[in-house]
Amino acid sequence: MFPEGTDNKASEGYLYPIGGFCILDIGNPKPMTEERTKRKLSAIFSVDVVGYSRLMADNEEATVRTINAYREVITDFITDNRGRVVDAKGDNVLAEFTSVVDAVRCAVDVQKELSARNTDLPEHRKMEFRIGVNLGDVIEEKDTI
Repeated sequence: MFPEGTDNKASEGYLYPIGGFCILDIGNPKPMTEERTKRKLSAIFSVDVVGYSRLMADNEEATVRTINAYREVITDFITDNRGRVVDAKGDNVLAEFTSVVDAVRCAVDVQKELSARNTDLPEHRKMEFRIGVNLGDVIEEKDTI
């Protein structure tokens, strides 16, 4: 039932093959009095500026003004789409959503709005953003993940 040279031990218990499945018996679970790490499933939204270092080298003050204005727009869209900003430093904004659909909608809204705002800027000063959305298990500690 198990590959030759292995046993049926898992990290803390034993695997019992039943039908097409393996059941993991971990024996005596930790007492409920022990503090466990709080985990939850979240959609993580991360946005940063393409070529931020180049923009800063070219004109630091203009870049800071633009990123601050754009960060406000991004934050508003995050809130409007039922998300919360977890961190916003430098050219990055990290947000959490309970719904992947809300996170993706937010990403589309942000890209459309910031693209429209970029039309007023000279080509070498346009601030383009890359946005990633990931659904995964996160560890929650106080107000951060």
